[in-house]
Amino acid sequence: PLAPPALRRALPLAHTSRGLRAVFLRELRALKIGDHGKWPRSGLARLAARCEGLEVLELDVFYCKYTPRNERIEVMPEAMEAVAKGCRRLRELRMRHCHIRFQTAEVFAKIPTLELIDLSHTNVTDDALSSVLPALPLLRELHISSCKALTPEFFASVFPRLSSLVILGVSEDNLCAAALAGIASAPRLAELDASFCHGVDDAAVTALSAARGLRVVDLSGCLAVTAAG
Repeated sequence: PLAPPALRRALPLAHTSRGLRAVFLRELRALKIGDHGKWPRSGLARLAARCEGLEVLELDVFYCKYTPRNERIEVMPEAMEAVAKGCRRLRELRMRHCHIRFQTAEVFAKIPTLELIDLSHTNVTDDALSSVLPALPLLRELHISSCKALTPEFFASVFPRLSSLVILGVSEDNLCAAALAGIASAPRLAELDASFCHGVDDAAVTALSAARGLRVVDLSGCLAVTAAG
């Protein structure tokens, strides 16, 4: 007989039978892959794709002991396609410190259940996200901190179309008044973390005044903001 549900979720995969391991994967709700050097890179997509009930997937290999500190793991389009096909309930996708191809980002649009995306410290560009983010009707939380390739034009063109976005993290980004004006155009934005953005000054703070729904704003470390602003 199968073990009780609580035990099935706690059993190490290596110590279970093939049948029990399959049940374990189907019932798994959250999977974090990172800071653990024993995960073979080639098996990550296959593992995630077998987790039919998965709701949270986190790929953050910055601290993987077998990965050089200056190397980012590249998430291939084929791997993301497998996740999109196998994980039909996925709500949260975190891919911090990964190398993300344009074609990989395009696959995000095939996961309409996504409510949270975290691409902080990645190489994503305007082109990679401009058509993808507005195609996610449930997206309420977005983290793109330290994504240096994103431009003010991206924020101006995309954020007015993010009708469900409530929480945004853009700390350590290259923000300016024009970028903040674009962010302020998000219809339902309520919480903003723009800490340690050295381009944020008094003019940028003024641009945020258009966001009437903002309730929480973090500008700590924005040294160009003065008391007058």
